Amino acid sequence: MNRLRRGGAAAPGPATPALDRRRLVLAALGLVALTVAVYAGVWSFEFIQFDDPTYIVQNPNLADGLTWPAVQWAFTAGYASNWHPLTWLSHLLDVELFGLRPGPMHLVNLLLHLANTMLLFGWLAWTTRAIGRSLVVAALFAIHPAHVESVAWISERKDVLSTAFWLLTMWAYVFYVRKPGIARYALVGLTFAVGLLAKPMLVTLPLVLLLLDLWPLDRLRPANALRLTMEKLPLLALSVLSSIATFMAQKGGGSVMALDVLPVSSRVMNALVSYVTYIGNMFWPVDLYMYYPHAPSFPLWQIAACAAVLLAISGVAFRLLRSHAYVAVGWLWYLGTLVPVIGLVQVGRQALADRYTYVPFIGLFVIVAWGMHDLLLRVPVRRVVGPAVAALVIAAAAGLAHAQVQFWRNDQLLWTRALKIAMRMDDRITERAVSDLLSENSLTPLQALLEAREGAPKRLGPATARLVIGQLFMRHQHVDEAVTVLSEGVQLAPQLPEMHSALGLALSTLGRRDEAVTAYREALRLNPNMADVHNDLGFVLAQQGKLPDAVDHFAAAARIRPDLIDAHRNLGLALANLGRFDEAIQQFKEVLRLKPDDANVRRAMEDLQKRTRGGK
Repeated sequence: MNRLRRGGAAAPGPATPALDRRRLVLAALGLVALTVAVYAGVWSFEFIQFDDPTYIVQNPNLADGLTWPAVQWAFTAGYASNWHPLTWLSHLLDVELFGLRPGPMHLVNLLLHLANTMLLFGWLAWTTRAIGRSLVVAALFAIHPAHVESVAWISERKDVLSTAFWLLTMWAYVFYVRKPGIARYALVGLTFAVGLLAKPMLVTLPLVLLLLDLWPLDRLRPANALRLTMEKLPLLALSVLSSIATFMAQKGGGSVMALDVLPVSSRVMNALVSYVTYIGNMFWPVDLYMYYPHAPSFPLWQIAACAAVLLAISGVAFRLLRSHAYVAVGWLWYLGTLVPVIGLVQVGRQALADRYTYVPFIGLFVIVAWGMHDLLLRVPVRRVVGPAVAALVIAAAAGLAHAQVQFWRNDQLLWTRALKIAMRMDDRITERAVSDLLSENSLTPLQALLEAREGAPKRLGPATARLVIGQLFMRHQHVDEAVTVLSEGVQLAPQLPEMHSALGLALSTLGRRDEAVTAYREALRLNPNMADVHNDLGFVLAQQGKLPDAVDHFAAAARIRPDLIDAHRNLGLALANLGRFDEAIQQFKEVLRLKPDDANVRRAMEDLQKRTRGGK
């Protein structure tokens, strides 16, 4: 009866009923077929120009394959701000076997994902004796759209590889629970340690094993809670060592964001929002991004709402602890396994990432599968309704995941989609972040921008759409296209000063200075207080040799925005060229007050000071 109160699980042992092997085999074959169908064609995909060059294609340490110096490097280097020697060994083996061919590497990722799906399904079926519910969890794990990133991106080998050892550790742990002994505990420690060498995401696994003692293993009681906790201490020690090594590698590689860049308060707020966002993405996995940038701030109502949601679910899970322990275990699994990647220690620039849900969603999938079963217990036709609902959910997830997989075929599809989603949702932060990432990775997504332009007017209106697209073209050095788009925008919205100023910048970049001056002057006629435009116009006038006019506009820019360093610098240079040395020196002093490390301005000022003293 105690097992029933804890959610219907039965601890593994000789008294538990045998599993139906035929059902197990058929379910496993169905999972394989479903997963392969969703990921069909992934073995022909290309490298993605985001991490793949650094990790694999241009990594000189992988070039010769699995050599002894390369193995030594894998265990001793913090390359690309990571210390995960087993993952490097897997990439070395890829290069040894396949060379630098992306197709076979993608296939290895898929095979590891299939292995993880089988390990998860088998473990749940073995420990709970509930084949149907275990099948639902494994199917959702296999084909959830949020997991596509971990499988279809070669650089995320560490996800699928480390999770294989996570699940093997869970299998080894059940063997140990059935018959405790040093050898079996050593096997637990070995699989856990090897997993940590693939990715430090496993650092929370010792605490997850304690949760599994509660459900489904049903061995955790108040009387033995301390003993079972002490049992995990050697594993926790490995977690601490792995965390230290990882932090040193990431900090040494410059990937750990400093507190003055992203304060603790911002990290906590982002964590609260991310926890709820991930849940939303689990239930409604559409418009998933490659990259989610940090929002500059969150409204107070959003923070309060997210905190309320998390507290409410936690309260429900606690109340159901005795009768439905799987709810508390699944929820704490989700909360706990996200801790290393929730951004409290910020590594990289992303606010959240789909790949981070690869393991954490297992806890939520358990709640969904077992919860649906319990909700249907009183439905007369539950044997029909339950499978039908599960089939519909899995079919919908499979369709969305298959579509998501296709976007990972190449860079063009991936980034075009990202820009389209950002523009459709009026997400300017992501729009700019994705564009910046493209520039940093030497990508010129002209086709992506042209395709994004197609749907933009519906959301922004034709004029504003042309302004946004024109600015995107400029960021990616497609200046001719920018001039065309922005000229159309000027015709549609001649009253918009930002349109004229953007056009002026594009024209000046092409060397069409007279036209640029006309555009800048029109922008200032519409809005005289645009400091950047005054500065840009002054720069073009200076190029034309019209220094007195340039000085007027640089001075206007500096007056409107006293903190605009470029305005003070340009004004100083223009004054110096006019022989007005004392005034130029004052402007250079202002630049150095705002930016003390500007060596060029310091040299220019010192030179003027010498000339001034010499003249006297």
